[in-house]
Amino acid sequence: MGSIQSICVYCGSSDQINAEYLQAAVEMGAALVERDLRLIYGG
Repeated sequence: MGSIQSICVYCGSSDQINAEYLQAAVEMGAALVERDLRLIYGG
């Protein structure tokens, strides 16, 4: 099996979110960049 190159995330479109979720998204984005992973998203 090869290494992971992409990750798919489904997100909601509401701007009424808890600040903790926003911070988690920022941290996940930084982790993806650090690992040179591609993000595929929908929602």
